[in-house]
Amino acid sequence: MHEPDVESGHGTDNISLDWSKDITDDLAVVRAFLDDCESSDQGSASMDLGSDTGFTSPSDHDVEDDKSLDIAILKRSSIDESEDGTHIPADSSQPPPLADVLYLTSGDGGRNLSSRPTDGAKPWRQLYRVHTAPLDTWAIHLGDIVKVCLEKDRESYAKISDIRGLDDGRYMVVYTWLYTREEVQEEFETDGIIPEVLRKNLERRWPADATFQYILSTNCTVTLWDTAISRAPSEVVESLCHSSIFSTTRLTRAIWSMNSPRFKWMKVIHNLGTLPTV
Repeated sequence: MHEPDVESGHGTDNISLDWSKDITDDLAVVRAFLDDCESSDQGSASMDLGSDTGFTSPSDHDVEDDKSLDIAILKRSSIDESEDGTHIPADSSQPPPLADVLYLTSGDGGRNLSSRPTDGAKPWRQLYRVHTAPLDTWAIHLGDIVKVCLEKDRESYAKISDIRGLDDGRYMVVYTWLYTREEVQEEFETDGIIPEVLRKNLERRWPADATFQYILSTNCTVTLWDTAISRAPSEVVESLCHSSIFSTTRLTRAIWSMNSPRFKWMKVIHNLGTLPTV
């Protein structure tokens, strides 16, 4: 469904696509992820967003549960490596048409995502931020949840977490994708089987009888703004999960508490306001 090759937090002046150098070794990403949890448990958040995050630590955030899931993911990551040293691809979905690719993204985590211009385009940081961008008959706004079409006959919902203006009058957007429970379950599967640790993670964080139908993910795409088709209907916006987020990288996937210190940047994106739906 989605393009799960990047993970990021965007959308405020305190969040950037160029947080640090890429981590090239996949297992290093997982170990860094685990180390980050340890530092967060000691009161040091992985991203210093200051007072703009509004972060709190309510009782629904279970630190010990996070540690257990981290360790299980780290062990699973070692098993999932193929014999030739490569990794099983997360998804076989195709990228947007090449004509739309003005910036290439790399990196597995919010802290190490980078966006590189192609064909002489301006560096991402030099693009000016805007809160709205006009289309033919409507306009997108920062924080909107919209229906997106990156490929023919493929439409998905995403939250607009950043908008930047190009010198030619066009705009670039960062889409932070929404997932359904079925889509999360598909990403958890390996050869049709969900590992026990992920099955328990799904049942705890997203039980089958949950009232919400969509969850915000760390998966994002940088592309042109005219890929937005319409604002999401109210039933989609109102059925978004407000307690958890879905973290997905090339190697690891898990549902985490929205209040986990490591995902303060995702809480910022979640809290971006939206205009009335249609």
